[in-house]
Amino acid sequence: MAQTLTEPTADEKQKLVYNRKMRRGSTQAIDPSQKFAVCLLKLAPAVNQPGDYAALKGAIVAVPGIQDIDLLVDGVTPASIPENTQLRVVVEAQIRIDDLPPEEPLP
Repeated sequence: MAQTLTEPTADEKQKLVYNRKMRRGSTQAIDPSQKFAVCLLKLAPAVNQPGDYAALKGAIVAVPGIQDIDLLVDGVTPASIPENTQLRVVVEAQIRIDDLPPEEPLP
């Protein structure tokens, strides 16, 4: 039976881009026996990414029990998405044991 290829609609294209390409990853060294949490911070529209992160970090580490914070990934969601869909943030956290990087030569 013959099949016809059709160009995806704008909504379909947006969904394909977000579901296949909108991924970023980052790593951060962490000490043995260090407790940690992965959190989603929903930022106000006026927050300048990454210009305001120093102030955000200062406020977050002022919370009792928080020792430090490192930005791993940031972004902004689109202003509109196709009808009958929703945006979801999917986070994968993995603890790894990696070799130390080679030392950089002194200038």
